[in-house]
Amino acid sequence: MAGEMNEANHSETNPKLASPLSQSKSTISEMSPSSLYTTLHRTAHGFLAAQNPSSPNTNTPPSPNPHCTPTHLTSFGPSYLISQRPPLQGTKTPAQFLDHMKMMTPMLETWRVEVTRTVVDEQQREVAVWANYYMTVKGGGPDERRTVQHEISWWLSMSEGGDLVERAVEYVDGSAAGRIQELVGDFKRSQGGA
Repeated sequence: MAGEMNEANHSETNPKLASPLSQSKSTISEMSPSSLYTTLHRTAHGFLAAQNPSSPNTNTPPSPNPHCTPTHLTSFGPSYLISQRPPLQGTKTPAQFLDHMKMMTPMLETWRVEVTRTVVDEQQREVAVWANYYMTVKGGGPDERRTVQHEISWWLSMSEGGDLVERAVEYVDGSAAGRIQELVGDFKRSQGGA
């Protein structure tokens, strides 16, 4: 009808009558992360990057993680898997976590950590991070047969300012951990060990 105006035309002449959906889309696309979000995200990624070898493509253990509070503790999950693996039970200080890594590194040629997804909760000051740990076990045969993609999820609780990690829970991929254990066993047997 001649007297009717469709919503699209009317919203162009009167922005107050624009569709709420179109307004929210433009507002969201114009938003930038808060400084707290940026800090939490950067700290979480730094925490994981600090777990890479000290020298790339080696098995040199990393230095102590500079992204931890002095009272930081790490624990492991999921519960049933951890109940079957005594070395992963309880909590670990940063020094104990580094010792845990040093027990494994002599069996590896190298490893690298690649973050695949990060979710930040500013209110709770928590970050969930999904990462792939590409772990190449020492031994014979092509690297691709000895490299295991170990998907690990981290739940990180941050300090008030978001610049340090207070608590961390590492959720281990049980199948990948089992495959790494098999390859390590093969390597030990090839070296004359049990």
